[in-house]
Amino acid sequence: MNYFKKIMLKMLLITFFVSLTVILMEINYPSIEIVIIVLLSIIGAIATFISIILDVIFKIPRELKQKHNEIKDSDEYSDNSDLENIFYESKNKLENKRKEAIKYLIIMCVTFLSLMIINLACIELNLRLRITMFFSSAFLFGIIVLKYENKRKNYTFYYKEKIVSELLKSIDINIRYDPNGDEDNYKRFINVGFIEPKYNKYTIKDTISKNNTDDFFVLNKIDLIDKGHKAEILVDSFVFSYIKINSFSPIQLSMRRNSKINEKDIDNTNFERYFITDFNTTFGEFKIIIDNIINIVIEYYNKYKIDLNLKIKDKGIYIKFYINNSILGTPFIFKKSTDINTLKSNYTIMKGMVELGKQLKNIIEENDIY
Repeated sequence: MNYFKKIMLKMLLITFFVSLTVILMEINYPSIEIVIIVLLSIIGAIATFISIILDVIFKIPRELKQKHNEIKDSDEYSDNSDLENIFYESKNKLENKRKEAIKYLIIMCVTFLSLMIINLACIELNLRLRITMFFSSAFLFGIIVLKYENKRKNYTFYYKEKIVSELLKSIDINIRYDPNGDEDNYKRFINVGFIEPKYNKYTIKDTISKNNTDDFFVLNKIDLIDKGHKAEILVDSFVFSYIKINSFSPIQLSMRRNSKINEKDIDNTNFERYFITDFNTTFGEFKIIIDNIINIVIEYYNKYKIDLNLKIKDKGIYIKFYINNSILGTPFIFKKSTDINTLKSNYTIMKGMVELGKQLKNIIEENDIY
């Protein structure tokens, strides 16, 4: 779990600031530069400590609550026996991988605490030896962090490869999962012209697709990043879905959520306030198509509370789903990998996205006039 890694790294940074302060304060004739560095080190240690407190009090509980709410609302798949069958062949190996990750997480915490105590207990040693000890400790801690990350990624990859693939087949036997991204789908995202903030880097992963002659769609998790000289800023994160239409759409439509408005439920009377919709025609014969599309979006939004942007153009439907967490999340690391609630949440979210694309596709193809 990344929460623990971030906190451990911040605590290591505090240890660095404290060690640096102690070392510099032992200098008999400190210069003004040394005094400034000591003050900055003290401020850095305090700021990092406050950051940890804020994470523990606010950020971590909020993110865990979001996950809990997603799981709580996932009642679409009520047959637990069918879900448990998904784990039948893989649960032992999956649990072993999860326990391996936990083991290295515990080793990481114990190592950090031990190294911090050793560094602070050895203040009486000479300067060179203390510096050597600190950097050796930091190097050892870094190796253990990398080990933990590797074990966690192995667990996540195996969960998606075995469990998520089987789960998707329960939605549609022809759906396929690939942990890698589909670059062609990123090109579709670029070409369709969604309005995006400035970015110069992207990541794409988790390809979910169906490739039949009359039924083709693909979904990916995409992150857009603004990479500067000092830091990388995540500017947009979403699941991008492309659904192929087997005929040209009689309308060109763009629909996006009004980010300034927040409402629990939407209906036909307030839809235009909460969704900004543009289309290229005012002909009466297309009104029924547009009304049907609006009704489907209302039903989807009210059921799943997932924001989306939608474009219908030529022979394609393009949707951005704004999902808080990973498209297909693994259970919390301290929960059993066979946690049914997480699987229900994954099932509900995926089925909702697939069904929305299918319904929109059917409306357009049934009303094709060309």
